[in-house]
Amino acid sequence: MRSVNSPADYLAHPRFEAAFQTYVDEMADVYAHSMRMRGLGDMKQGVCFQLLVCFDASRNANDPETLFTTEKVVKAMALMGVENRRAVLELIGRLRDDGYATFERAAHDRRVMELRATEKARQADREWLQVMHRPMEALEPEETRFQLGANRDVAYHHAYRATSLPLLPRAAALMAGNPEADYFVKQTQGARIMMTLMQAVRGRADRRTDPGYYAWAANRCAVSAPHIRKVMQGAEANGWVILAGDKGVTVEVTPALEHGIRRWSAACFATINQNSLDAWAMLSEKAS
Repeated sequence: MRSVNSPADYLAHPRFEAAFQTYVDEMADVYAHSMRMRGLGDMKQGVCFQLLVCFDASRNANDPETLFTTEKVVKAMALMGVENRRAVLELIGRLRDDGYATFERAAHDRRVMELRATEKARQADREWLQVMHRPMEALEPEETRFQLGANRDVAYHHAYRATSLPLLPRAAALMAGNPEADYFVKQTQGARIMMTLMQAVRGRADRRTDPGYYAWAANRCAVSAPHIRKVMQGAEANGWVILAGDKGVTVEVTPALEHGIRRWSAACFATINQNSLDAWAMLSEKAS
């Protein structure tokens, strides 16, 4: 049986700190260059988008079971915690309207409509691939797999997404097992808010933001300052931050939250590595 590094292995890795800080910066800035693409950073829209790309990469036109139909989207999204069918249909419509997805009639049965990823979607997903692989490259600079991902290699990207679907249950368990990250990620632009918070307290012994954090984070994450405040109030209720000053103008990150985000990041690294190994095996088999 192949040995895959565990989250605990990554937490103990001598280069974990460099990888973690890289992940913080990459996650905070993903899709920041395009207002329309920022929606892909939201949990529900992002998961639906990644499912689209994964199913398309693993698609076999001669096998109807591999085609990405509306019912497949609904089932897969339910596994990831989004069980409202109407909400899922709205997500699909948004992906189509934004040029990431098209509907095509299946070759085996013209009555069946399958959802296909466009080249625009694949290009956008390669940006996400880079986000996932830059911290891995920081961990293992000489590893070819991670270099390919960090450089958005097209063939590697296809193989990575073609082997991602079997890891869906693991991804769902990863979020369920890390309540701190799960809370943030489920908020609008939550992953970016979480990582901009980590940027704001980086290197500070008191782990406390400047008083202008809400406005700064709102600008970085393309949301309102009241939204940032609301997210932080929810985090405070869970014991993950401490709001201080008039109207809670500063945010102090508790040790529990910092440890939780690091633990979640290490679990992400372990899952990325597993997916990368599967993709590398697929590429190696094709080359032989």
